[in-house]
Amino acid sequence: MRKAITVFAALTACMLLAGSAMAAGQALRVSQVYGGGGNAGAQYNQDFIEIFNASSLPVDISGWAVEYASASGSWGTSFASGGSTFFNYTVFPQGTLIQPCSYILIGGAVGTNPAPALPTPDFSIPTNLSGTNGNVGIFTQVNPNTVCGTEIGLVDKVAYGTGICKEGAAAAAALSNTTAATRKQCGLQDTDQNGADFDAIPPTPHNAASGPAACCATPTSKSSWGRMKTLYR
Repeated sequence: MRKAITVFAALTACMLLAGSAMAAGQALRVSQVYGGGGNAGAQYNQDFIEIFNASSLPVDISGWAVEYASASGSWGTSFASGGSTFFNYTVFPQGTLIQPCSYILIGGAVGTNPAPALPTPDFSIPTNLSGTNGNVGIFTQVNPNTVCGTEIGLVDKVAYGTGICKEGAAAAAALSNTTAATRKQCGLQDTDQNGADFDAIPPTPHNAASGPAACCATPTSKSSWGRMKTLYR
C-alpha cells in the first residue's frame, strides 16, 4: 500500500508540474510588433517583434518558432536576398528561457534611413516586416509555407491592419513608421481579440536584459477557449 501511495504521489506531482509548465507556456504572448524600422521618420532603425512572459514561471521555448506572414500570405514563406534563400521565421535554440514577467526582443530587417538603434536584440529574424499590415505568431514548432488556420502548435498570434491571421473578430489597427502594435496593460491583456488587445502607439522595445516588467495591471482573463487553445491547435 505504501508503494502505491508513493507512486500516486509522484504521478500527482508530475501532473501538477506539467500543468504549471503548460499554464506558463499559455501566458506567452506577442507583446509588440514594429515594421517601420529604418523607414523615413522611423522611431528605430530596425523592425522588431517583442515576446512577453506574463506568468510567474520561466518558460522553456527550445525549438519553438516565431513566424511572420504578409497580410494575405502563409506562415514561414521563403524569400531570396543576395543570392541566398531565407525564411520568415526564427527558431529558438535549446536552453532558451523567458523569465517570469520578462521579455525577449527579436530584431528584423535594418532600414536605410538614420534612426535610433534598438536595445540589443536577443534573437533575429531575417525578415522585412510590413510597416502597415501583416501577421506574427508564436508556435511550438515551425510551420513552413502553412496557410493561416492550418498551423500546428499555436501559442499566440496577432494580425495588424489587413492581416488575415487574427485572433477574434478584428485585427489590430494598421501601423506606420511611427507606431507599433503594442499589447495593452504592459503586455498582460489577452482576451483573444487582437482589435481590443492592442494599441497603435510609438514603439517601446524591451529585451531580456530589461529585466522583469513592473506588471502594471491585473491580467485580463482569457476565455475558456483561449486557455485551452494550445491543447487543441
